Amino acid sequence: MKSILLCLLTCAFVYVRVSAQEMYPDKAGKHLYYGVSGGYGFPGLGQGTFYWTDRITQSNGTMITTKQFSLGKGPTASLYGGIMFSRHLGAEIGLNCVIKATMSAKMDDGTSGSINQQTWGAQSTMLRIIPAIRLLLGEKRIHLYTRSGLIMGIALHCEFDYVQMLAADKTESSWLYSGRPSWGFMQSVGALYNLTKNISVYAELTGIIETWAPAHSKATKDIMNGVDQLPAMNTSQKEAVYSSNIITYSYDANGNRILDPNRPTPYAKVYYNYNSIGFNIGMHVKFGKRFFKDKARYDLGN
Repeated sequence: MKSILLCLLTCAFVYVRVSAQEMYPDKAGKHLYYGVSGGYGFPGLGQGTFYWTDRITQSNGTMITTKQFSLGKGPTASLYGGIMFSRHLGAEIGLNCVIKATMSAKMDDGTSGSINQQTWGAQSTMLRIIPAIRLLLGEKRIHLYTRSGLIMGIALHCEFDYVQMLAADKTESSWLYSGRPSWGFMQSVGALYNLTKNISVYAELTGIIETWAPAHSKATKDIMNGVDQLPAMNTSQKEAVYSSNIITYSYDANGNRILDPNRPTPYAKVYYNYNSIGFNIGMHVKFGKRFFKDKARYDLGN
């Protein structure tokens, strides 16, 4: 998949550059630009089967609330820079960060005669590198645009928490996930409003399709009734690795899985959803027009 995405990106940039040169040989409108923005992402564009559920059981029945799982939910910040090859066609590269996305779910059984409560939580910060193509329409104060790009993400932090209250026992655990880049696609549509010749403000809607498959996880907390269990756990109990290879296990006479206590436990690769639909509001700055005009005159021998 990585090679296919890189190939598509290369072809797209070559096409943009060639098209710009053929359509606008006088380089009218060519300039550099950069921008910053802040926004928020909502869970969306789901994978269909990955949900978290709140399940509350009382004497009058059970209430179930289903939540679409997405670690792309949360505040975002973006920075980008690029070049317009013409008035309408450009290419850019940007950084986008989902800041401390959170998800939670709980199960509370109030009919069993004893306490049975379970709570799951997840927190993640994902940095995305997004090379993109920009198409711009409009000649006066207001410009409509689209941005289409590929995503390579780096998970700066991803942690899952679990708390269980069962009768008089309380268990708390946390696992930290790491490794491998994420891959995805971004599409934005928005409008620029020119405040001056070179400074604009903008608002846009952004859809992101992105999944991440961690390579490794490690227990960072395991507490039973206030007693830390981590010091007594071996490597196979507190670390795991995830692979796309076929995994086979051996079992003893009692049906227990045989593991090397000094190595992480292997599991099949899992994918986490970072899909979102959100909005961004920011500032866009143009510069470099004079440089390109002077260069064009020099190239023509004027």
